[in-house]
Amino acid sequence: LPPLFFSAAVVFVYDYLPGAETLDSRHLQGGRHARALPESLLWDYIVQLAAAVRAVHTAGLALYTLDSTKILVTGSGSPRLFMNCAGIMDILTFDSTSTPVDPTLQQQQDLVGIGQLLVGVALQSPTATQPENFHQSLEYLTSHFSPDLHHIVQYSETSEQGTFKLSFIQRCPYVQRGLT
Repeated sequence: LPPLFFSAAVVFVYDYLPGAETLDSRHLQGGRHARALPESLLWDYIVQLAAAVRAVHTAGLALYTLDSTKILVTGSGSPRLFMNCAGIMDILTFDSTSTPVDPTLQQQQDLVGIGQLLVGVALQSPTATQPENFHQSLEYLTSHFSPDLHHIVQYSETSEQGTFKLSFIQRCPYVQRGLT
């Protein structure tokens, strides 16, 4: 290991979370799930995602990696989400000679990513957000989940660039109770 620190290598160190698995492996892989997740679990996830994204965006940054393979889940009764690989894109794409990039566009992509992530996880289907399936996925959400959940997903997917704000998610009653 010592020679590694004297080369041009970059080493990323993260906390070890025993028993953690990705959101992808828990809810999207293997086709073993025949029905949608309970809405209460989805709201637990939304509250945690909103809190994480709010913290990152408040710092003037973006997550870049809001993906089911990069979000870790621990526990089962009241699962906790952990954002994995946060900051890696900032480090790998850093260029000290260029002017700083306005993170607004990437922050918007983070918010759209929340909507896509919720659709895939809610339906427990990795293909739910593909263009050819998305309309059917939204119809399923409309008929099986609360209007608030459907509005978060639909609004994040259909809003014009820069118009969807995290405050929209934070105004939902479920999220307000979870963030206080």
